[in-house]
Amino acid sequence: MLKLIGLELRRNKLKGYQVASGCIFLVTLAFCFLFAFMPAIVESQGDILPAREVAMFSGWNNLIAMMSTISMASFAVLSTVMHARFIVTEYTGKRAILLFSYPIKRSRILWAKCSLVFWFTTGMMFLCNLAAITLFGICSNLFQIISEPFTITTFTHLLTTTLILSLLSGAIGLIALRIGFWKKSVPITIVSAVILVSPCSQLFSFFLDSSITVMLATMLLLLTIGFVIFLGLTRMVNRMEVL
Repeated sequence: MLKLIGLELRRNKLKGYQVASGCIFLVTLAFCFLFAFMPAIVESQGDILPAREVAMFSGWNNLIAMMSTISMASFAVLSTVMHARFIVTEYTGKRAILLFSYPIKRSRILWAKCSLVFWFTTGMMFLCNLAAITLFGICSNLFQIISEPFTITTFTHLLTTTLILSLLSGAIGLIALRIGFWKKSVPITIVSAVILVSPCSQLFSFFLDSSITVMLATMLLLLTIGFVIFLGLTRMVNRMEVL
């Protein structure tokens, strides 16, 4: 399997996706500062935020939940774009004929492609989100941006949240891949990811006080669904006929 993933890396360069991940890192970092200064920005315009919204922007748990959700949505879409490029287009037309001519089981090739995309996007989200919010936390401690200090306990909470949402972004990518593969359509694949991300984000913002539990339940549910429908996709690819 590792050899197949290595071959996929030689066929499909990841540099563009690494640059995209770097951009998401910078955007996440910028949003951290924007959200932290949001109460002051609103006050400078003569308005006053309700106490609940001030608490939302000044507490680490809420800030981590909001920023990690934005990062999750971005990497879920990136995962879908990669699935569309690496799989949907590869199993269409003449590319499929070439792919099926390889003396390797079709299911093994599909597993290699999906594993590459899943673990690349999951790993990049884990690193980028962790780095962006930790960097902001260090800046906050140095310059007193947020009154609540960024501690080891806060970092542990960030670590747990990031791990859960990283796996969730990969699960959303798998589900969107299956929907897009049904019509062999790249736009449908990407739109499916956006549609799946939206209710997840709304759910997390609604249950902000118990976000970890809700995130964990959502991740386990979508990861299970993603794995089951991926097995269905494997059977479909094994039975595909090339015209």
